[in-house]
Amino acid sequence: MHERQGLTLLFLLCVVHLIDAEFELVTFNAGLLSSNVIRHYSERKTALKSALADSSADVVCLQEIWRQQDILDVVFAAQSRFPYHHKFESAGEPGETAPRSAIAPCSILAFGLAYTKCLNVSCVSTLSQGLAAVTACAFTYCKPYVAALGQECLNCMFSINARGMADIAELIQANCLGSPTDNYATTHGLLLLSKHPLKNLRTHTYHPDTVLPITRGYLSAEIDDLGPLVCTHLTTEGAFPNYIGPPPFTTFEELQRNETQQLLQAFTGNGNGHPPVLLGDFNHGPASATLIAEHPANYQLILDAGFKAPYVTEVGNCSLCADNPLAGAAGAKKADRIVDHIYVGNGFDVSGVKRIWDDNRAVNATVEFLPISDHYGVQLTYSRNQDSSHGRVLSATLLVSVALPVFNWLM
Repeated sequence: MHERQGLTLLFLLCVVHLIDAEFELVTFNAGLLSSNVIRHYSERKTALKSALADSSADVVCLQEIWRQQDILDVVFAAQSRFPYHHKFESAGEPGETAPRSAIAPCSILAFGLAYTKCLNVSCVSTLSQGLAAVTACAFTYCKPYVAALGQECLNCMFSINARGMADIAELIQANCLGSPTDNYATTHGLLLLSKHPLKNLRTHTYHPDTVLPITRGYLSAEIDDLGPLVCTHLTTEGAFPNYIGPPPFTTFEELQRNETQQLLQAFTGNGNGHPPVLLGDFNHGPASATLIAEHPANYQLILDAGFKAPYVTEVGNCSLCADNPLAGAAGAKKADRIVDHIYVGNGFDVSGVKRIWDDNRAVNATVEFLPISDHYGVQLTYSRNQDSSHGRVLSATLLVSVALPVFNWLM
């Protein structure tokens, strides 16, 4: 009798799985930058790990986890809930300390040439004005010297966000020119977490033939019953030029448009019948009565390619908000925007979409209540509609018709 009951349960589970597979997806810009950029970095990292441990999502796309050590720590903390992950290749295993680089990220010779031949000549007036002013000048007037520093050197310097130039000089000397305290390989800040096995893993760098202060790319993978999905973070407006070398993009919008086009060319028009899900901080979005637009033409490119933006159409609340206490001057200047999206194609039935991780939490010993990041998360629940699920529905129908006599016997 018990054996029959067990077979009955197995039969029912098979039918339910074939008829409907629902998935919950999350995108979240974690903002794990130095506390001098977004305060309480360490405490917010702990809060992020707690939020992931409590999450009911099937897939989470995270952005702005720049340091390899942070990626390893988050993967380790979340692995009981999300046993599968995808990231850009990096040294070390979850739960371990990322190994140091064999050599310092920056060449003393290349750094010395950049300083003596250009920075101390063309940018001398900015040396007392802070890192943003120096970087803007360097990327405008010293491009060949900056490019010669190499990507890992710029990654190292990007991770140093001190307030004063004296602090910056000391930290560059200690971390980037001397014995390195971290591994500064390029992560693109991206991490994809999943409850389900991932296959066909790919990584892509949008601008592989140049050196950037902030690198951009995407992770892609496939999940059975879900299909292909992409986790990305596109270029944003910045205080300094974000591109060196050809092709000569003259604005941030042009640079982001190129990234958007690369993404669409890779994942549309492939004729496989499974439209991808695009998750991430796209740094573009439409205007509304309560929102200002951010590169709306690039947002429209995604829609014109056949994707829908359910969070925009069904919720419409900002994901990057001026009243977020972590948003700082950038949030106040640009007001409320939606830049975080989960784009889906016509093969999906969306059953729920909402903003998450927008609550204030106690983050330090003084019981200051803050959100996890300067961005809020977006969560979407969906299943493939009858057109795209036709094969699974047909299989379920066939299973029921063939096995019904057996089911009656089991009962």
